[in-house]
Amino acid sequence: MHAAAPRFAMAERRTLPASGASIEACYRAHHADVYRWSLRLCSGRRALAEDITQDVFLKLYGALERLERPEDLGGWLYRVTV
Repeated sequence: MHAAAPRFAMAERRTLPASGASIEACYRAHHADVYRWSLRLCSGRRALAEDITQDVFLKLYGALERLERPEDLGGWLYRVTV
């Protein structure tokens, strides 16, 4: 379990280019919206909505360096979710 801690700490430090917002800050700011969209998408099935939400933020983690405009993040998250 100790081996995962440094990787998680590194993930928290990854940032959006141009804004410097960390992945953790993005998660905190947008988690509720992504979960709400997911919940609607899967007709209220909470476990599935949680899985979709997690997948969306994993995709964000992989796409951070390609996002050019931080102000477009909400729209990007919506498109990836639905």
